[in-house]
Amino acid sequence: MLIDHATVFAKLHYGLEQNINIWLRSIGRIAFPLYAFMFVEGFCHTHNKKRYILNLLLIAIVSEPFFDKALTNQWINNTHQNIIWIFLIATLCFYVAEYAEKYRKTLTFLLMIPSAYMSEKLHIDYGVLGIIPIFI
Repeated sequence: MLIDHATVFAKLHYGLEQNINIWLRSIGRIAFPLYAFMFVEGFCHTHNKKRYILNLLLIAIVSEPFFDKALTNQWINNTHQNIIWIFLIATLCFYVAEYAEKYRKTLTFLLMIPSAYMSEKLHIDYGVLGIIPIFI
């Protein structure tokens, strides 16, 4: 992940060459499936799901201005959101799905659709391609 973020920063601010950019971003993007797995595991094994969701929300809010500043040189920019938001959306869907345990698989799949839509409309990093592996 650090490689991915450093590459984005270097490309935006120092004009990194395209072929180097592609290789370094590809290496850095390996982190996403690992983080997705860990967020799902964290949700499944936490004792206080509401607190888990609130912690994700706090991390997303606190980290967003720094993410925006690094990518756009503005403290607030709504054109691209950090990855924590996608994990928060998925976690909220899992929380709702737990109340319908009998229909969990169907409900989880149905919740994936609005989650994917929200992640695209809010311009969250990875968008729909980030939601799908979390739900699988």
